[in-house]
Amino acid sequence: MSKTNKKRKTLFERLRPNLSKAFAILLIALLLFTKPHITSERAADFIEITGFMLLIMAGLGRVWCTLYIAGRKDKILCTAGPYSLCRNPLYFFSFLGLTGFVLATNHVLYALIVAVAFVVYYHFVIKNEEQRLSELFGDGFTTYVRTTNRFFPALKRPTKADLGLPMNYAVFEKSLRDISGFFMAIILVELIEVAQKIPGFHFIVLPF
Repeated sequence: MSKTNKKRKTLFERLRPNLSKAFAILLIALLLFTKPHITSERAADFIEITGFMLLIMAGLGRVWCTLYIAGRKDKILCTAGPYSLCRNPLYFFSFLGLTGFVLATNHVLYALIVAVAFVVYYHFVIKNEEQRLSELFGDGFTTYVRTTNRFFPALKRPTKADLGLPMNYAVFEKSLRDISGFFMAIILVELIEVAQKIPGFHFIVLPF
């Protein structure tokens, strides 16, 4: 991203990384010190497996997105692959990953709250980004907005295209390191479960 585009970022966009970290710490604390009341072991296993599946889908989905966007952001308007299904597939797969992480701990209510909060929060993030993309790509972006979903992917076959620029492998490798966080979340879920089984460990059992 050029220096010019960095100057256009709003205060909200600049604070987003720190806000995300603060939210992550709060969420992990809630998951660690509270436990849902689920009487059926079969139901608990089903919820946990569903969460793990969403985490894996999120990690693989973000790899797919990175193959198309790495090193090309703000240089060309990417409308192929996952970007032909929706305009913000990276955010969508992050949404799946976060929701899946919470579900894997069996907190269905927390998962619903997190899912709604994510959609509302990123609605404003995306609107700010769309203003910048509109300035960068003009009529091409206007057409893209008109023909492609904003957040939730369309149920259709993704298109393929030659993007015309070489991939920036340094950016791709950094993205892979970021994506590994989704798979590390599976380990974190197990660590939370182990911690709650330690004799003397105190947590609140929720009535739902």
